[in-house]
Amino acid sequence: MASDSYASGSLSAAYVTCPNDTVAKDIARGLVERKLAACVNIIPQITSIYEWKGKLEEDNEVLLVCFIVWPTQSPF
Repeated sequence: MASDSYASGSLSAAYVTCPNDTVAKDIARGLVERKLAACVNIIPQITSIYEWKGKLEEDNEVLLVCFIVWPTQSPF
């Protein structure tokens, strides 16, 4: 059973915005291929509203949800 191997604090999620689908797929593939993420979900068509250099901005972006599994045994 998968839950038998889970250790508290060994799983994290990171949210990353990308300017378009091409960039999102490149980053997602790179993270999974290098085993830096166990899985990456790509969520298309989000709208981000933020302040940049004193000006309110609004952009269409793609959201990555990156699931990261941390080693359960510390080398320290």
